[in-house]
Amino acid sequence: MLRRWFGVKKRHKAQIAAPAVPEPPSPIDSLRQQLADQEALLPPLFERVAHLEHVVSSFSQTVEGRFSTLQLENQGLFERVTHLENVVSSFSQTVEGRLATLQLENRGLRELQAHEVLRLDYALGEIEGLGPMREAFHAARATPDYQSAFEEAEPLVTICISTYNRAELLLERCLASIRKQTYSRLQVIIVGDHCTDDTEERVRGLGDPRIEFYNLDKPSIYPAPGPDRWRVAGTTPANFARQFARGRFITHLDEDDAYADSRIEKVVAAAQQNRADIVWHKFWQENPDASWQEAGNGTFAFSQIGLGMCLYHEFFLKLSGDIHAYRSNEPGDWHSLRRMKHLRPRLHFVDEALTYYHHFPRRAPYQPVPGEAYLE
Repeated sequence: MLRRWFGVKKRHKAQIAAPAVPEPPSPIDSLRQQLADQEALLPPLFERVAHLEHVVSSFSQTVEGRFSTLQLENQGLFERVTHLENVVSSFSQTVEGRLATLQLENRGLRELQAHEVLRLDYALGEIEGLGPMREAFHAARATPDYQSAFEEAEPLVTICISTYNRAELLLERCLASIRKQTYSRLQVIIVGDHCTDDTEERVRGLGDPRIEFYNLDKPSIYPAPGPDRWRVAGTTPANFARQFARGRFITHLDEDDAYADSRIEKVVAAAQQNRADIVWHKFWQENPDASWQEAGNGTFAFSQIGLGMCLYHEFFLKLSGDIHAYRSNEPGDWHSLRRMKHLRPRLHFVDEALTYYHHFPRRAPYQPVPGEAYLE
């Protein structure tokens, strides 16, 4: 009995310990399962794709709408730009036409002005009695003595300088530039307008035999302080200097200005080579910021020339400066040059700046002297 139970138990344990092993799926079943799994993923994917297509379609419509709007706006802008271009072109043509007309009118006015200036200058010269001197000049110009100035190997040149109590500028700027000239045969005449400082002592201290100094024994009589006085200041000492000039050619320099080193050499050469009675040139003009700019446009005209920019034949010493030039609203320099020009001399322009026209330091305002007489 025990043996039977044990045997039954043994058989039962064997049945429990060795269950049946399922058969592995076939390849076809695996493939079917994989397909089923993939098919399960497709609906969400289709939904996402459909959503993206909707988004793209909506975005595309928005972009196309905005693009259409921009095209319309661009077309409008293009039309406005075209319109503006047409307006500007029309305006430009109008302005150019008016500018051309104004230029012609301005040219005509300038030519008329120049013509009237010549007529006025001629009338003034005749009123001033220069007609006979013009005839005397041309007679003298035809003589060998006059012409010999153009043939001398190194003609004497006289430089006339007027000064008043500015010894330092006179020596360190004006005379320093003269003494550095490459042309050495000079007579330098300095006339003090009744200087009361040490100008004479300092000039004589240079020990240069070419330099002569004279000091007027009493102050010159000028107009009252103001523009008229400025126009003719220095005329009296300049006329005094002319009396002592021995040069075949004459030139001038203000006490506070300077020459380029080769200035005298170049203007003498120009006068002789061209047999020019008067030679003039450009000049350097000082600006308020201490820089320099060229001035002088080559015309023998007011504001374009001064005695410090000229060299002239000794004949013109006969035309002394006019202390009353202010009455015709003319600076003394231009008054003298205008009268020289009235004689119809041969002129020659040197296209090079050879004189430095200083504006600084400015002279202190003139202080009237009690009891001083003035010209009216």
